[in-house]
Amino acid sequence: MAESWHWNEYAVLALTMAINLSTEFLYQKFVVFRNSIDTNELAKKEEKK
Repeated sequence: MAESWHWNEYAVLALTMAINLSTEFLYQKFVVFRNSIDTNELAKKEEKK
């Protein structure tokens, strides 16, 4: 069935990798590290100086 679609295998690979990159980034940012982003108090104090 997939052979009849005549899709370029590199285009499929690039599309798959792009989807994987974006979903993995979103998962890591909003699920895994949701409560630990921008929590370094020492850096916040230095930034205020």
